[in-house]
Amino acid sequence: ALGVRLGDGGKWVRAQCLTLSRANNTPVSYWLSLPVGSLRHWIAAHNALEAELSKQREDARRKARKKR
Repeated sequence: ALGVRLGDGGKWVRAQCLTLSRANNTPVSYWLSLPVGSLRHWIAAHNALEAELSKQREDARRKARKKR
């Protein structure tokens, strides 16, 4: 109902918590302790930031190729 998939035995949630932990240098237990609604918003914010950074990297690569 909140957009978090739990039907896979928690695999998706664990993977998201590991990703957030690695990206933010925080313990996995911190992310696992958050309420599901709050965790969902952190996952969405992280994914949006990663998408923007990926776009910036791709734009920089294209710009560098044009200079050649």
